Order: sequence, then C-alpha cells, then structure tokens
Amino acid sequence: MNQPHSMITFPTYLTIFRLLAIGVIALGFLVLSRPLADIIALVVFFVAAITDFFDGLIARKFKLESILGKILDPISDKILVLIAFLLIIAFYDLPNWIIIPVGIIFFRELFITGLREFLASRNLSIGVSFVAKLKTLLQMLTINVIFISGITVGGSNLGQSPLLELICIALICVSAMHTLFTGWLYFVKGIQILEKS
Repeated sequence: MNQPHSMITFPTYLTIFRLLAIGVIALGFLVLSRPLADIIALVVFFVAAITDFFDGLIARKFKLESILGKILDPISDKILVLIAFLLIIAFYDLPNWIIIPVGIIFFRELFITGLREFLASRNLSIGVSFVAKLKTLLQMLTINVIFISGITVGGSNLGQSPLLELICIALICVSAMHTLFTGWLYFVKGIQILEKS
C-alpha cells in the first residue's frame, strides 16, 4: 500500500486553493460593486468546484496523496460551500425563511463531520458514497446558478425576476432535502459500523 507523502503535492495545492478561493469571493462582495462581485464569485467558485473533482483524481492516479491533503480535502469543499451559502444569505435578497433549508445544510455537514471524526478516533471510517458526491455536486450547482442569477439582475434584488428567484429557492430546497437524506444514510451507516466494531 502506498503511504501518503509528507510533502505538499500538486493535488494538495488545489485543495488549498479551494480554501483561499472563498476568501477571494467574500472579499469581492465586501469591496466591489455589483454585479462585478457576482461575476468574480461565479468564476472563482466555478474553478474551485472543478478542482474538487480533479485533486482527488490526480492524487489517486499519480499516487500523489499527501498527509496534509488527506486532512484538508474532506473539509475544504464543505467550507467552500457553507461560506458561499452564508454570503448568499447576506448579499442576495431571498426570503427570510430560506435560512431554514440553508440551516439544514449547515447542520448536516457539521454533524457528519463530527461523526466522521468520532469514528476516526476509533480507527473506523465511512466511505464516500455516490449519493454524497451527488450532494456536493448539487450544492455547487445551486450556488453557481445563484451567482449567475445575481449577474443577470445586475446584482440587485432577485425579486425583480420572479422566475430566477423561484429557480434559486427551488434549488436551495432540493439541495437541502438531498443533503439531509445523505446525512441520514451516513448516520445509519455509522451506527451499523459502531455496532459491528
């Protein structure tokens, strides 16, 4: 079995880029006018989302897995997505109740991260399932569509375009339901693993 490198490898740099990307997006909304901030957010987030797919693929294919990468990779995409949703709540004029599905996404991600850490402390682990990968893809798609919608309305109130607002709300709700579903699957799997250990 190949041991992870102790050095920082190229895939790990991609993972670090994802962590830095969210800072760039947040800074853009704080200091730039709209829709320029939305455009930068879309470009940076889209590139960061692409790296989420390629860093793991490259690491496995070319045996470039690193210790730091194994630590950062599971949390980098979660941080990217969660902070992006926070920025959307702060800078996009969506209905106040949208915090409920976003809160569900936050709770699931934090709870499952805690579950993984607990299992790891007992030398146990849960593999990443296809539905979990689909969950991340759906979350990132949702965020990209919202950024595109912000550009479309010139960075102003999404309510100016009822159709765009409805699409964004629907995507957030569907993403939240799927996120909750995958969280339940992980929870059940975690219980089963603990019972067998």
